[in-house]
Amino acid sequence: MPIIITSVDCANELACDVPLMFYIDISPALTQQIVKVSETIKNNNYSSIDLIGADGLWSCIDPADFDEALDCIDDIVKALEQDAYIVECFRLHIMDTSFHWSAIPRRLGKDMRLTSQTIPIDVLKRTDTNYICIL
Repeated sequence: MPIIITSVDCANELACDVPLMFYIDISPALTQQIVKVSETIKNNNYSSIDLIGADGLWSCIDPADFDEALDCIDDIVKALEQDAYIVECFRLHIMDTSFHWSAIPRRLGKDMRLTSQTIPIDVLKRTDTNYICIL
């Protein structure tokens, strides 16, 4: 299943020393759950559903460091894993056609909420690559 790497936005634009990237290796079970929940949202006219427990890694590495190195995905993943940042209130937000993650850095307030880039549900159905980078 795909590895997803995205840049991260912080609710507080003045924040420093907070994660700038998010990484997750999505399991087949999580892929099925995201697709199933998105179908439930469509069928019931919901706006979104949040899930708890689909945790990934948050990292303070700057996405600009990887602009030239996307062909070295293993090196990127290794760097992100070594720079893991502790977060709380982790959520996976699923909408009808897309999804994203959010969290709050440990010991900081809601004004520091982190949000990954929004990812189209269709990328989970891709078979031409095993990773998706949205920087």
